[in-house]
Amino acid sequence: MNKEDLLTTILTKLKKDLELANEAVNMAYESATHEENVAECKYDTKGLEASYLVQGQARRAEELEQAVEALISLKIRSVDKVMLNALVTLKNEQGASEVMFIAPASGGVKIDFEDQEVVIMTPASPLGRALLGKTAGDSIEVQIGKKVKGYRVLEVN
Repeated sequence: MNKEDLLTTILTKLKKDLELANEAVNMAYESATHEENVAECKYDTKGLEASYLVQGQARRAEELEQAVEALISLKIRSVDKVMLNALVTLKNEQGASEVMFIAPASGGVKIDFEDQEVVIMTPASPLGRALLGKTAGDSIEVQIGKKVKGYRVLEVN
């Protein structure tokens, strides 16, 4: 699996998500400033609620923008242990394979790449933290929520 192509696919998805988030900000702003949302009395909160929506959408757009910048600056290189930019194949307790790309941002985002699902994992997540420094053949156990899950590292590149 070519990591540079994977990163390009991730960036394409995040840029599209950013574009949609910016559109949502604009729509929420238009709604918040529309004359129908002007308060008619002190108990009328439509305008206030709409402004909260603008803030939330703007925060999401800012997070996506920061993620795009972080991933653009990510240097792709071959690695033999889990670190930023590592592509990791894990085997879970049920015997299924999972592919993770260790990135500085956008943890949890799933990408379909070369007929396989790749999950972006950050080092800040419990699983990402547990994987740091591991090599092929290593096993880990990590507490995710109330469950302890086991994984075996099959491949790192």
